Amino acid sequence: MTHYPSLLVLINREHARLFRVEEESIEELPQVDDPKDTYSDRESRFGAGAPDMMQGRDEEHLRHHVRHTITQLKEIWGRDTYHHLTIVVPGKYKGAVEQELKTHASGVTPNFLDGNYPEANQEELRELFLKSLRPQ
Repeated sequence: MTHYPSLLVLINREHARLFRVEEESIEELPQVDDPKDTYSDRESRFGAGAPDMMQGRDEEHLRHHVRHTITQLKEIWGRDTYHHLTIVVPGKYKGAVEQELKTHASGVTPNFLDGNYPEANQEELRELFLKSLRPQ
């Protein structure tokens, strides 16, 4: 059974990177760009209730970021024939990713790896991909 081409996705709280993995190469796909959130002066960190608002804003930002990433992942997955999907995400965000997959990309079944590798190089990417193929 071939695992190529495969899709490797690195997600953390602020960034996402998607890669097409071939037997001999790894190509980074166009960057996932999230529109930056803007807030009114009333919502600024200096307003009353700022800690509660910041916590809510952080959670909403995470949901938006993950949703945006999963939407792009689904689009890429549907455009080409991929044989394997690996998502590398810090454990504390895995639930958010799983929920968005279930809601917006049902039928896409990834292997998950726990980790945070926003600046992974080609060698690290290859190792992460190969690790996802091995039984955990």
